[in-house]
Amino acid sequence: MCTIVTPETLPFRLPYDIVVYKIAKLDDNNHIRGFFFDTPIVDLHEVMLATLTKSFPKRVDDCDVFSAEEYDTYVTTTKSQVAIEICGGFHSFRTYSRCLDTAKRVHNNYGHAYNTIVCECTIPKGSHIIDGYIDNVVSDQIIYHKILDCVYIN
Repeated sequence: MCTIVTPETLPFRLPYDIVVYKIAKLDDNNHIRGFFFDTPIVDLHEVMLATLTKSFPKRVDDCDVFSAEEYDTYVTTTKSQVAIEICGGFHSFRTYSRCLDTAKRVHNNYGHAYNTIVCECTIPKGSHIIDGYIDNVVSDQIIYHKILDCVYIN
């Protein structure tokens, strides 16, 4: 799941810890894994590292990650017809409600073979982050703490 930003959006170093919410899945052994890239979460409460990567600027109507509503919101909010997709890094949400709503949509579209979950995480002070245009954030570090919700149990 890519996060969309304007070409002017830059990463910045986080001056303090923030609590975020992340979509993940449980495997057959009830281990937490990343939802899209199937990354194993080795231990709760341990810092995980990633590299922030982004696409080249492209026209908004060429971004295949937008729903019709998200497309309209992006263009209205940012006044931009150009976007960059942030693909690498840990994608999460600043609010639980946005994460849960997205988890339900993602599960319906991609996750029928998985137990889709919402986890409470921390992005630690000193991490590099990029804020998306709607409540989402991508970071180069994250700490999983606990499972808050099971969206669907198969």
